[in-house]
Amino acid sequence: MNLLTKIAGSNNSTVKYGSLLLLLLGIIGVSYLIATKGVGIGVLATGGFISIAMAILCVTIPQFGFYLSYISAFFIFDVIRFFQTDLPLVSGIDVLVYLTFLGVLVKKMIQREAFWKNCRSVIVVMYLIIIAYYLIEFFNPNSISREIYFLLFRRFITLLLFFYCAIQLFTDFDKIKRFFQVTLFLGILCGVYGCYQKWAGIPAYVDRYYSSRNVLGLGRLENGEMRIGSFLPDCTAFGLLMSGIIIIALAFFLNKQMSRINKAILVMGILAMMLSMSYSGTRTATAMLIVEVVLYILMTSTQRKTIVFSLFFGALFAVVMFAPSYGNTTLNRLKSTFESEDESLKVRDNNREFIQPYIYANPIGGGVGTSGVVYYEYNVGHPLAGFPTDSGLLAMALEFGWVGLLIQCITYFFTLQQGIIGYFRAREKKFKVYFLAATICIFGYIVAQYSQIAIGQIPGGFMFYCLTAVIIRLRQLDAKTI
Repeated sequence: MNLLTKIAGSNNSTVKYGSLLLLLLGIIGVSYLIATKGVGIGVLATGGFISIAMAILCVTIPQFGFYLSYISAFFIFDVIRFFQTDLPLVSGIDVLVYLTFLGVLVKKMIQREAFWKNCRSVIVVMYLIIIAYYLIEFFNPNSISREIYFLLFRRFITLLLFFYCAIQLFTDFDKIKRFFQVTLFLGILCGVYGCYQKWAGIPAYVDRYYSSRNVLGLGRLENGEMRIGSFLPDCTAFGLLMSGIIIIALAFFLNKQMSRINKAILVMGILAMMLSMSYSGTRTATAMLIVEVVLYILMTSTQRKTIVFSLFFGALFAVVMFAPSYGNTTLNRLKSTFESEDESLKVRDNNREFIQPYIYANPIGGGVGTSGVVYYEYNVGHPLAGFPTDSGLLAMALEFGWVGLLIQCITYFFTLQQGIIGYFRAREKKFKVYFLAATICIFGYIVAQYSQIAIGQIPGGFMFYCLTAVIIRLRQLDAKTI
């Protein structure tokens, strides 16, 4: 119960004892059903009881719902693979986000707070413009399927509601610290499990899941070796997430005061995440980590630690790039990140060049969800149907037009601008490392958008918008120290 209270951020005794009473009644009810109706009914009743209890807790304790949504996003895809199910379990996370949002609204009504409290930021304004533009896209004459529009709009709204909840729930510095602690723990856990998958072998249920859906080839390298995805939906999402959390851990290790034990744990976690990132075979993640480190060096170039770190990182990079690999698949994959003659890179460049006339001719794009192979069945006959974007920025330009791409890039610019300004102007020294970590990680994801659809899929999408909320709230909290 104390753990629940800590996560929930509530010391209300009514909540504590109410939760305890609900748990007791549930246990009694389920036990009665098992005794009178059998185990099958008891299992269904247990599932129903847990669902109702979680829903009540999400509404009454929004902090609980927030972290339940965030943590569940890291593991839900592996649950789907384990049970070999096609049930839309991911939609359950959407429901958790909606319930958390409802809880935030109820709390605001009780405390008589304005809906837009903590939202006075140019970043929020830009996202409101994006929402308005998304609504306008419903009337795009080039669009074919309204069904796919509403599907993707629902996903987009889920992310923005989570973003709003983060802004409202990061009420003080301790709440922000807790978010980073949870993120680092989840990242290290995913990294360790990724190493386990590489060294002990991919679990049989993962192989069965991908084989039954004829997508096993997407998770293998050219020599047939499996790419590692840990708990996440795929190896690409995993590699990008590891890259983002690695730079957060590095920023803390180099700039934050902590005990030797915590530093040792952090170092081991960084090593596990770096290894598992390389095992994912995601070359974009490698490039993402490089640009994150470059920005880190630029932002902290006046520190002695940064000079030592840059020399160490440069030496490590040289070893990886120029040392003989002796047929090591992981090293060869890392090196291929910087090969301009790579065949897949040429194909993507040719695709971008081929589709440019369409972008110029359609300033508001072809419509939401019209490009890519995944939604081909919704867009048969559309000029973009089945076109392999392989890039978040290209997908934005094709579906929302160059106007939509421009709005999105301006939003990214203001996000980074606010983070960098916050870092250099922070009055509270303890805020600086959090500004630094959030800004550099966001920068990495934005760069990754060039070659992958990096921003949007959970849990990386949740982390991206939470870090954006961190920048907004830290600037507001720092302003109050005047």
